[in-house]
Amino acid sequence: MTNTNNADKVVAKYNSLQKSLNQALPAIVSHRKKRAAAALSDLGIPTKKLEDYKRSDLNTLFDKEIKLSIELDKDQAKLPKEETERLFEKCAIPRLDTYKAIFFNDQLLPLQKEDHLDLPKGAFIGSLADFLALYPEKEEMIASHYGRIAKSSADGLVALNTIFVQDVLLIYLPKGVVLPKALHLIQVMKASCDLYASTRFLILLEEQAEALVVLNDFMGNEHQYLTNRVIEIAVEKGASLKLYDLENSQGANHKLSTIVVHQEEESHVTVGEYTLGNGFTRNNYRSRFLGKNAELKLNGLVIGRGDSHIDNFSRVEHIAQQCFTDENFKYLLKDDSLGSFTGRIFIAQGAEQTVAYQQDRNLLLSPNARAFAKPFLEIYADDVRCSHGMTTGQLDEDALLYMQQRGIRYEDARVMLCIAFAKDIIDRIELDPLREHILEIVEKDFYGDQYEDKKTL
Repeated sequence: MTNTNNADKVVAKYNSLQKSLNQALPAIVSHRKKRAAAALSDLGIPTKKLEDYKRSDLNTLFDKEIKLSIELDKDQAKLPKEETERLFEKCAIPRLDTYKAIFFNDQLLPLQKEDHLDLPKGAFIGSLADFLALYPEKEEMIASHYGRIAKSSADGLVALNTIFVQDVLLIYLPKGVVLPKALHLIQVMKASCDLYASTRFLILLEEQAEALVVLNDFMGNEHQYLTNRVIEIAVEKGASLKLYDLENSQGANHKLSTIVVHQEEESHVTVGEYTLGNGFTRNNYRSRFLGKNAELKLNGLVIGRGDSHIDNFSRVEHIAQQCFTDENFKYLLKDDSLGSFTGRIFIAQGAEQTVAYQQDRNLLLSPNARAFAKPFLEIYADDVRCSHGMTTGQLDEDALLYMQQRGIRYEDARVMLCIAFAKDIIDRIELDPLREHILEIVEKDFYGDQYEDKKTL
């Protein structure tokens, strides 16, 4: 049992706002909240007493009473159209044509119809409430997935998200449907005070469907914002999903994220997490192979600066045989930043011919930066090929000397080695405009004022 003091306070907050929170929600969503509240009271908000949260005490983030968007004045709960357009322009990825959606605090804004005219027949991107109003016969399908993939009973963080959900973004692709362009989803946090938001996504891809989703955070810097996001994903036979999550926010902002994936036979999933600017970040990734010959690629790049805290946790469960996992994380840690990686790969009895690789590499760029890593394999099958490992160190002084001997300044040599270290992860992005965009962010970060002259080095 964890310290539930803050959990009890949070549940009391939910009880006081329960009627307002559930007012416009589908019954499926509101019904899950009661069990989630009980689970949160029982589990508590995760603390360092839990092995999986050893480096992150989330309970302390709730020492102060949280404030929700439904408690704000009505004029603060809306985002003017011109502001919406400005945000899309500011967060746009050059040369990438996308469908667009915005979560403003914890509310999904109405989609801009002109951006969704070419959505394939049967495909749906939008509010779960709108989907069920259009297709009430699909309620059973939704009920079998929502709250069943990411379970409140398994993690207090999921329970916390569930009780405060005010909207659910649904991405649904029926059998054989391929999205012709990516979905760009922007999370905006903006208010006149510190604010908490629960955001929830449900991604359902039927057989042979294909989708590409890019997530992007945009946080104001005038207050402290805390987001708690849960993404439930079901990928059926032969379907393919690429999900890229870019965080490049201010130091006062905190992000909690849980992604849970269920993969069927011959499905392909790629998840990329790029934490390039933050205050406090905890990312949970959980994946389960339910059918053979499925594939998961999980990649992460972290740049820590100041006193930022970045904690990535993954658990991949190989239940079916002949599945493949390739997991790679890299951290570049400056100043007083802390980076943590915990990766668990579980291979069940009978999951023969599993292939699983896991690697974490950390580069410490200052004396006070800290890195913690715990890769872990749990194997109960015989015919498998698995490896895991971690390295932590500083820039290679021999390489720096070699570059200086060829006329490259010491500081420039350091920057070039850092970018080369990061580029290994960036090059794994299977979307050219996004890959170039993230590389540019990283180069600007390390070159600073010298960025425009970098090509002359």
